[in-house]
Amino acid sequence: AGKFIQAIVDMRREMNLPLQPKDLKAGDIPGIVDEAIAEAGSLYPVPRYMSEAELTTIVNGLRAA
Repeated sequence: AGKFIQAIVDMRREMNLPLQPKDLKAGDIPGIVDEAIAEAGSLYPVPRYMSEAELTTIVNGLRAA
């Protein structure tokens, strides 16, 4: 698992992607959560279904401090 995680970290760095998206606004979160719920309900399996509250907490955690 460590090699996989390091590969993701390296890829993020090579692509110059920020750890936290600076333009993510509180008003964007409900739409992102709705899209995630719709995506999870599609025809392919997901590891675990999450509630709207769980997803909101996760996406809020992505916002830059």
